Amino acid sequence: PLTERTQVDFVLSRGVFSVSDNGVLVSQSGGTVLADRELLWYERDGKNPKPVGAAPALYAQIDISPKEDRLAAGIFDLNAGSPDIWIYDIARNVPLRLTFDPDFDASPIWSPDGSRIVWRSNRKGRYDIYQKVSSGAGNDEVLLESEENKEATSWSSDGEFIAYTNSAVRGTTQNDIWILPISGERKPVPFLQTGANETSAQ
Repeated sequence: PLTERTQVDFVLSRGVFSVSDNGVLVSQSGGTVLADRELLWYERDGKNPKPVGAAPALYAQIDISPKEDRLAAGIFDLNAGSPDIWIYDIARNVPLRLTFDPDFDASPIWSPDGSRIVWRSNRKGRYDIYQKVSSGAGNDEVLLESEENKEATSWSSDGEFIAYTNSAVRGTTQNDIWILPISGERKPVPFLQTGANETSAQ
């Protein structure tokens, strides 16, 4: 080992270090970045926030349900080095673990009726899009798999389409925006492809 206890930023999936051209290693020591996050629910008047979820924890990507009564979050297991999707009942602060796979499960998105959640997972070596009913019943279902990395960013209000970011593995484009129909053959179509990065479609 060149150095030990190098700080890790799980949100960006990288160690906090760099090496100069002449071989000098610079690193930040100590634990994880942003490992002690706390979720707080504020009313519109900004007063008396109440904690939601387990604290401290390393939360990533959070999405609030359409009825605003639950939230879905990717929570990192620092021992496993990967996150899972958890759902919290905001009023009762009751947790429900949605995914149990040892790989990377993150970026949850609610369906417009609140019955399902989609997320990205790298169970097959790249990020594919999965879904499951929000009650936690049943098995995880693959919605879309391909050779590219994908991340769902929004679900249309009629429930028919999901917008997602597609990271090309070859060619001249970078991150592009695609649309995935939920019914029928579920054949995705490109929405915006340029030489620049397009992300976070809503």
